[in-house]
Order: sequence, then C-alpha cells, then structure tokens
Amino acid sequence: LFRSVTGHDAAAARAVLPESTHIVHAARYEEGMAASLRAGLAAMPDDWDAVIVMLGDMPLIPAALLQDLAAAAPHAHAIVAPTFAGRRGNPVLWGRAHIPDLKRLTGDFGGKALLAERQDRIVDIDAGTDAIFMDADTPEALATIRARIAGLSDAPARD
Repeated sequence: LFRSVTGHDAAAARAVLPESTHIVHAARYEEGMAASLRAGLAAMPDDWDAVIVMLGDMPLIPAALLQDLAAAAPHAHAIVAPTFAGRRGNPVLWGRAHIPDLKRLTGDFGGKALLAERQDRIVDIDAGTDAIFMDADTPEALATIRARIAGLSDAPARD
C-alpha cells in the first residue's frame, strides 16, 4: 500500500498521484520535514511492521529497491538503508520499534539523526544505483534528474 503525504500545493500533488494512493495531508507542513513525517506516521496502520520513508522528490528510485528494503527487514527493530559506493542514501525502512522516536522529531529534519544513534540496528543493502542520492532540491539537481530520465546522461549523482 502506498501512502503519500502532501503539504504545500496539495492539489497539484494529488493530481499526479495514482488514484489508489492513500493521501495524508500534513496541515502543519510549514514546520518542516518532520511535520510531514509525523503526519504520515500518524496514518500508519497498526498492523504494519515497518514503514519505508521516501522523499517525494526522488523519482528515480526503482520499485525493485523498495521490494529489496522490505525483504531485508528481519524484525521490528530493524532499520534498512540502501547504499551505493559505500554511502547510505534514501529511502530508508524503519521497523515499528523506531516509530515513536520518529514521531518526536521536529523542524526540517528526517530520521538522519536517529540513524547516527542506531548504527548497530542498520541493515545496509546495495541499491545498485546512485538514484538514492538524487533529489530535486535545486534547479541543477532537477535538470540532472530530467536528463537521466530522458536517457541523456549517465553522469553520477551529485549531492
């Protein structure tokens, strides 16, 4: 099941998401990334063992990677992170045991600080792609993503 959290310009986001997507609106999105994360986690069904947190501006993440993250989660205390060339990226699977701490985050932060505290629980998997570093935070990054989608560039992702 896919759930998507919207914030600013929610109507535009809804317009491009598949109809089957369960949409959660982060009414307090101006408070930063953590507000969107909290909104999404509040909508997490009680019977889910884990959640994959994926940024909305990372369109090159292959579906197979999401399946690999889910398959690598051995228990509710697991955190599964994709790697490429020895570096961790996104999206990250968080076992249910970590959800209360993720819900306490504030500001414009995701789970990166929690990852640093929980090194012993992280299962790293090889993503096989640098797409785990490619988000559209700047016009230049968006141009790189568009070129990759168009098949015009094989250049590695930039941070």
